[in-house]
Amino acid sequence: MHTKKIRGLRWWMIGLVMLGAIINYLTRSTLAVAAPTLLTDLDITTQEYSYITAAFQGTIMLQPLCGYVLDVIGLKYGFAMFATAWSLICMAHGMATNWQTLAFLRGLLGLAEGSANPAGMKAVSEWFPAKERGLAGGIFNIGASFGSMLAPPLVVWAILYYNWQSAFVITGALGLVWVAAWLLLYDAPARHRRLAAAEAEHIAAGQEQHLQGDGTRPSILSILKLRNFWGIALPASWPTPHGARWRSGCRCT
Repeated sequence: MHTKKIRGLRWWMIGLVMLGAIINYLTRSTLAVAAPTLLTDLDITTQEYSYITAAFQGTIMLQPLCGYVLDVIGLKYGFAMFATAWSLICMAHGMATNWQTLAFLRGLLGLAEGSANPAGMKAVSEWFPAKERGLAGGIFNIGASFGSMLAPPLVVWAILYYNWQSAFVITGALGLVWVAAWLLLYDAPARHRRLAAAEAEHIAAGQEQHLQGDGTRPSILSILKLRNFWGIALPASWPTPHGARWRSGCRCT
């Protein structure tokens, strides 16, 4: 049976990755928006909240490790695994009863959500010729801004109509919906049944053959010894401005 090809499939694929980035930043921003209510309810102080946010910033430095896992498992199933993990961890935030639990969950969330940028870069490199990667990468990165922008109205709505726990459940559930769509729609160019031959040739012609690997993978220890690793990891862990939003409405001292 003939499978209908989709014109410009690579742009649909990067749109799907961008949607994943939106969910990624939506779930990570939920705590900052819900904090005025959550911290008051759980009687968490400013100092204790700093430990919670530090846990996330510490583990998200492991983005290169996430990239390594994506290389080993493959983008389709590796990214689905990480996205499922961050969605469930986000939902689990609603069961927290103290700052220690929140700190533990934020640490797990940072580890899982660190996969988004490596996944986006890997998708861009697989699906786009070199001359189009700047535009494709820009489209993918829209997800970070849009996810952070979407979080305040969605989370505030959930708190006003339900409670702060429901905010985490809703944003986490959206992540699981995206995972289902990702598994259904995404595949590598070499295996995607809806990729037209002309577009596949266009993608392949723009790949840098001299940069192709020999199939071997470096050890994690050798990666940790590279200065390039820390050049990527440390800036990725730098706190973002939205982390301070809660302070104006929090009674913590």
